[in-house]
Amino acid sequence: MRRKVLHEPWRTFFEARDQELSSPCDLHCFGGFVLTEHYGVTRSTIDVDVVDVRGVEVAEIARRAGRDSPLHRRHRAYIDVVTVADVPDDYEARLVDMHVEGLAHVRLLAFERHDPVLAKLARNTDRDREDVVALARGPGLDGLSPSPDQTALQAHPGTPASAAGRRVPRFETPGRDRRPSSRAPGRFESRTGPASPPRAWMP
Repeated sequence: MRRKVLHEPWRTFFEARDQELSSPCDLHCFGGFVLTEHYGVTRSTIDVDVVDVRGVEVAEIARRAGRDSPLHRRHRAYIDVVTVADVPDDYEARLVDMHVEGLAHVRLLAFERHDPVLAKLARNTDRDREDVVALARGPGLDGLSPSPDQTALQAHPGTPASAAGRRVPRFETPGRDRRPSSRAPGRFESRTGPASPPRAWMP
């Protein structure tokens, strides 16, 4: 199978991150990075939006490859593990391996092309609608035609999309021990104090 060659700065960024690892690390990627590097959409972004990490602690990702990390300062790109995101139900079953050349430990798993649309319709910002149009014109979207609900979304920006399956609370402040909070289902709090308010995904 032909391997994908990432554009810069992503190629050298992920090769450097890969060399720091000795065991497999899966990143569930979405957002602008997936649109540009996997689906060929013309768009600028300096971060990789990640909704889940397997094989490596989130704190270690943040310390070595997150915002203001050594890799960020060197390559001017970083990994952003999103704390709260609207993601479609069972998105994990549809993840697509990007098969990136030069990576022995890091595996980049991209949202299947219809799942970013569902996630974006939940927010429905101008940028989100532009990305959906770009996906439709580029790789295409099978059987996607405007429904009454989608027409209403276009007429009333900010309306939640019923198509987006669930809001997934993710990890709180990197580096803290996490345990389920008894105050609210799905929330986490630190062993040393209350958890920070979750930060929503921004493109």
